[in-house]
Amino acid sequence: MFRNLRTSTKLTLLCAMFIISIAATTYSLVAEKQIAIAFARKELIGSKFLETLRSIYDAALIGRPFNPLAPEPDASAHKMVEALTTAQSDAAFALHTREVVLDLSSALSRLGSNHPVGDSTNAIELLAKMQQLASRIGDESNLTLDTDLDTYYLQNILVEQLPKLLGRLGELHMVTSGAAGVATPPNETNAHVLVLEGLIESGTSEIKNKLTAAYRGNADGGLKRAVDSTYASLFSSTDAFVARTKAGSVNGGATTETNSAALEREYEAVVGLANRAWTVSQSQLDRLLQLRIDMFLTKMSLSLAMTGVLVGLSIVIAVMTYRHIVRPLEGLENVVSMVRETKNYDVRIHDNTTNEIGRLASGFDEMLAELASARDRERLEQAERARVARLVTAGELSAAIAHEVKQPLAAMVSQGNAALRWLGRSTPDLDEARAALQKIVN
Repeated sequence: MFRNLRTSTKLTLLCAMFIISIAATTYSLVAEKQIAIAFARKELIGSKFLETLRSIYDAALIGRPFNPLAPEPDASAHKMVEALTTAQSDAAFALHTREVVLDLSSALSRLGSNHPVGDSTNAIELLAKMQQLASRIGDESNLTLDTDLDTYYLQNILVEQLPKLLGRLGELHMVTSGAAGVATPPNETNAHVLVLEGLIESGTSEIKNKLTAAYRGNADGGLKRAVDSTYASLFSSTDAFVARTKAGSVNGGATTETNSAALEREYEAVVGLANRAWTVSQSQLDRLLQLRIDMFLTKMSLSLAMTGVLVGLSIVIAVMTYRHIVRPLEGLENVVSMVRETKNYDVRIHDNTTNEIGRLASGFDEMLAELASARDRERLEQAERARVARLVTAGELSAAIAHEVKQPLAAMVSQGNAALRWLGRSTPDLDEARAALQKIVN
């Protein structure tokens, strides 16, 4: 069936299949890029949620019960719950964190309603809930599934390492400053301090390793320039704070009011540096994610532009193909039909191109010229044969006429001679002579 279709129909089908193929490929390309863009945008949503969690860490750790010198609790817990609720409302369409947010909100409410001193149970629970929310945000927002080396390790620092570090710093200060409000044996406190010291040291070491890996994955080196000095200050201050806390607790250092105030200031400085590192890291994570989105959009735009250019060129070529193949073939078909119907061999295609169709048209024109010449020769031959036939007919007619004329003339001569003989007798026989003449007259 396809073999018997017109060339224009075949060309139309070919163009249609080409357009469908291009459309399918373009759709796949756009869909793939849109998935990657949506993936990165969801990470940005998670990063924004982490910003709210960072502010909660900052407000909670510098207040009671983590900091015994902090003023009595005011409406800060209520404000943190409101901020958390607002963040959950903004991210509800993308992140399934409602249950964890409700648990954390309850922990914040309990911490704000109870007396801050001696509320170590709620404080430890609050740290666990905040760390759980950070992990849930990382899981739900695709941050933990990030594919790029720099952003993968940077999000790991934000989702896991910094919340753990801040929680351990707060717990360490609460234990050593007496903010827990519960009398514990010195040996138990010292053991707790040593455990927390090891965890904090392990946490800072882990952050350093993650940063090194993130720097290695950042091609332009902008990440290291932006965050390295902040983290260096954080590590230095953390080591100094842990060493001072350990000296005051494990080694029996003095716990005067002056030393307590200095330790509180150092604790607040370390928490401030940790939050500063969090803020800087998060801004860099947002920047890298936005760069990735922009890169995807640019690549998609370039791909669509190139596809559009190729489609435009293909359409131009298809139109030119139609003009230089289909139309000449239609002209050739029309001439053939005209010759078949009218038997007029004087028509011509007049295609001067040198391609296959042009050569075919030239050959067909030459064939028509030969047929016209042959027909002219045939006409001349037919005319000559007709002339000869007319001459032969005229000769035959002349012979017949001569034959028909010769017989009466011969009879007349014979009767005349007879009359002469009848008159030439010695006694002319007038009657016979008159009869012979009468025959001549007849």
